[in-house]
Amino acid sequence: MSEGSVVYQITVQTKKAETSLADAFDGARQTVWFKGSDVRIDFGSLMLKQITLFDDATASAVVLKEVGKEKYMMMLNAAQWQHYNRKYDGLSYTYGNEEKTIAGYVCKQVTATLKDGSTMSIFYTPDVQPLTRQYDYAFRNLPGLALMYEVNTSGITLNYTATSVSFLAVNGANFDLPKSGYKILTYKP
Repeated sequence: MSEGSVVYQITVQTKKAETSLADAFDGARQTVWFKGSDVRIDFGSLMLKQITLFDDATASAVVLKEVGKEKYMMMLNAAQWQHYNRKYDGLSYTYGNEEKTIAGYVCKQVTATLKDGSTMSIFYTPDVQPLTRQYDYAFRNLPGLALMYEVNTSGITLNYTATSVSFLAVNGANFDLPKSGYKILTYKP
């Protein structure tokens, strides 16, 4: 996939104690845009809007966050991007036999085990191969595109399920950085 997009619907599973946090994320969407070596990830929920712009040519990223009326921008060079994603270092995959059809693609099941022992359930399609893979460290060695996966964070489980995969042209302006309105943050490892 050198150009196109994938839209994910996000649902939440939680324990009773975290229901208010879960409510803020339930119904969120994520869109991943691909254009050559550039990737843009838009995450939107009631609580947070985050855009990650990744340039595979330099292995660098810019993270834009909006929380309420506050807007933040953080630029990460290649070494900082790698550190930012360090929890996925040493990740290993165990391939299963289960298959599902997601967004029209037959997907295979894999369990990713992180170095801290936590796991992620993933369904991917080998029929779509992203041109760039470093934009999401959890999937960089996956032999295809992840179309369903779960992420555990702050006591809640976010389930991402692709609802569409498109190979239509993507506007290059989607990858332009804003010129103003954001407070610049420095990444500190």
